[in-house]
Amino acid sequence: MAFLGDSFFQIPRPILREGFLNVEVIAGTKTLTASSSPYQSLSAAAPQTCLLPELKDGIRYKIISAGAANVVVKTSDNVTTIATLTPGDVADCICNGTIWVSF
Repeated sequence: MAFLGDSFFQIPRPILREGFLNVEVIAGTKTLTASSSPYQSLSAAAPQTCLLPELKDGIRYKIISAGAANVVVKTSDNVTTIATLTPGDVADCICNGTIWVSF
């Protein structure tokens, strides 16, 4: 059996995802929606709040507090705190359709 040099698969070109990362300086409450970028780098000079969208199975956000102040991640009703991020902290927020959890 001779080797023909035919590849069994092709390596696709890198996938480009425009808008995949949101880098933002926030001065008030940041409200995420289901169509928001999955990666959020939020800078704040004073403590701020980031509200997650309504419960929906499979939604996931990675949020970093990139500024000098804390960012508090809460549910859409602004009641339940999911994570409190001190400067440099990262939270992986995932929803299963019933609750939000943070790792």
